[in-house]
Amino acid sequence: MRVVPTRVLIAIAGGALSAILYLAVALSSPGALILAYLAQLPLFLVGLSLGVAPAAIASASGTVIVLAATSLGTAGLYVLLTAGSATLIVRQLLLNRPTDKGGIEWYPPGLLISGLAAAGLACLGLAALYAMGAEGGLEGFIRERLTSMFNALAPDQETRIGAAADTIAHFLPAAMVASWNMMVVVNAVLAQGLLTRFGRALRPSPSLTALWLPRWPTYALIAAAAIAFVPGEIGMLAQNAAIILAIPFVFLGLGVLHAIAGRATARLLLLFLLYMVLVLFGWPVLIVAAIGFIEQWVGLRGRFARPAGN
Repeated sequence: MRVVPTRVLIAIAGGALSAILYLAVALSSPGALILAYLAQLPLFLVGLSLGVAPAAIASASGTVIVLAATSLGTAGLYVLLTAGSATLIVRQLLLNRPTDKGGIEWYPPGLLISGLAAAGLACLGLAALYAMGAEGGLEGFIRERLTSMFNALAPDQETRIGAAADTIAHFLPAAMVASWNMMVVVNAVLAQGLLTRFGRALRPSPSLTALWLPRWPTYALIAAAAIAFVPGEIGMLAQNAAIILAIPFVFLGLGVLHAIAGRATARLLLLFLLYMVLVLFGWPVLIVAAIGFIEQWVGLRGRFARPAGN
């Protein structure tokens, strides 16, 4: 009798846990939504500690469980948003090559964050094509479905429902992409942090202060911001694209702020206060994105980074 390797069993268990977390959203409670948000964490734990093949096995086992428990459409979303993306990201994160000095150069996280923004733009374009025949384009398509959903929940609030649907529908595509991007990054960072703490990570943890972005998101953001003033469907899509393209600059701005905090003796306190402000108020993230955008042109970290040897 052939014994199944331990790493395969761990991968299958990781996929099963991911599927359970993903299916927790069916409980329809805020706590269950948080569990569903962490569905990628077991997949990243498997992949960043054991490799790409175990990550693929974990993704496959999770997909089988979700398919058995729900429907083909739900399993397809699990593959697209959770399992498939986690496996692809693990592959990219584990790419490396030797350097001239005998070290190892790992895949830059800035390229990965920019790639997530590109994937978000692709999803926005596909959604626009799917809703092309609807009245009002993508925004009208979303508004119609939101109105139907809200009317089912509160049939006596038609006026308020219409106003809420108009507001939400305009920026919902960008909000969904931003939520997915943050979900991916948070789960990957949590997994890498846990594995590093216990000495199980296959790659060293990248430094946020050393994060850099390619040039194309900068030019794409400028173009999207310019087109955003065009009325109608084109302007709406450009506004959502601009928000999606601003996400990488949020991380770059955080890298600048981490570099600035590195000069202070109360570094951890400053960073704690920074993230508390971002979580509690939300809108300061626009300032952080602006700092990241300026960093691309000016190089703020070169002025504020901690001096060598300190």
